[in-house]
Amino acid sequence: MSGNGNPLQNSYGPEAVPYQTTHQPPLEYYGDTSQHKQLAPWEKTGDSAPEVVAPTQGAQEGNTNRKRILGLPVAAFWILVALIILIVLGIGIGVGVGVGLKNANAEPITTDSPPAPSLPTPTGIISTGSQTATSSQTTSSTQSSTSSAATAAVTSGTHGLADNSCNFTAPRTYHASNDVTFVQYCFTDWPNGEDAADGSGKIRDIARTIVYTFEDCMGACVKFNSRVKSGDTRCQGVTYNSNLTSIIETGRQGGNCFLKDKKGRDIQGSAESACAAIAL
Repeated sequence: MSGNGNPLQNSYGPEAVPYQTTHQPPLEYYGDTSQHKQLAPWEKTGDSAPEVVAPTQGAQEGNTNRKRILGLPVAAFWILVALIILIVLGIGIGVGVGVGLKNANAEPITTDSPPAPSLPTPTGIISTGSQTATSSQTTSSTQSSTSSAATAAVTSGTHGLADNSCNFTAPRTYHASNDVTFVQYCFTDWPNGEDAADGSGKIRDIARTIVYTFEDCMGACVKFNSRVKSGDTRCQGVTYNSNLTSIIETGRQGGNCFLKDKKGRDIQGSAESACAAIAL
């Protein structure tokens, strides 16, 4: 046999293989326990393994975008919106207040007519010989001017208030007829028998009359001097009171314009009282 060999040794025929057995896998239960299904090894791959799904790039970007508004974090965005609203409200309120104040300052305040203060009430009578002077609690240029405006000045009789143009505090000059100049003193009285301004004795009333303006009283002094005889006493000043009721009806003075032989010392008078002296 060694010399000839086995004629089947180098042949290409089918080779006999010993019998082999295949071990089946154990049964696996699927679903209801009352039924079972045997899975083949190739059926376990895929269906039995858990599926892992990775998020796509679009989904990741969506989650990131939902956490930002206009490129800002949500909290920062709403804080910025609140600040902008507060700034706008502050500017609006400031502009409104400024315009309101401007309109209030520009709007003129008008009244129908200013209230006229009551006339000063005489509080006492000072005896000075043939003439008496009245004193009052308050005297002011405002009361004098407004009292004339509130009540029409009388031009006749012996009752009421006549006109009085002397309503200033500093002395002023007045040019009367015949080139005579007077210096006017408002709210002043030169009672009869008081000391003269130059210390030359007492002043005296040399005449009295009823007039209805301060200018007419000074004119009466000029007229008196035009008629006086040489060597007789001349008029050097006047005292005028526009309150006819107080001077004539109540005070029984016989007039409201008193011609003086001298300039007197300035004594506080009522709002209706005024004096004037001829300027030398």
